[in-house]
Amino acid sequence: TAILATNNTMTIGALKALKQLNLRIPEEISIAGFNGIDHLELMETRPTVADYDPYKIGKAAGKAILERIKDNSIDNREYIFSPSLIRGNAVASV
Repeated sequence: TAILATNNTMTIGALKALKQLNLRIPEEISIAGFNGIDHLELMETRPTVADYDPYKIGKAAGKAILERIKDNSIDNREYIFSPSLIRGNAVASV
């Protein structure tokens, strides 16, 4: 059983709730999230996170919008951004 939180706030909130419920992480439940958490290395329970660069994504989106404004005939494009996986100690091995 695992929780996959979609942002930092939800990840930290889920960690707090699981501790309040006295659930053992990762023995009883695993937790992972998206986007890096500042000072993750200082946390006792460190969720595994898929970290991405929002600046890089925003820059590409802004560039695509400006290109479309200049030339409305431009075809849609697909951008692929690969996150880096930062392993913590909150996900059990299966």
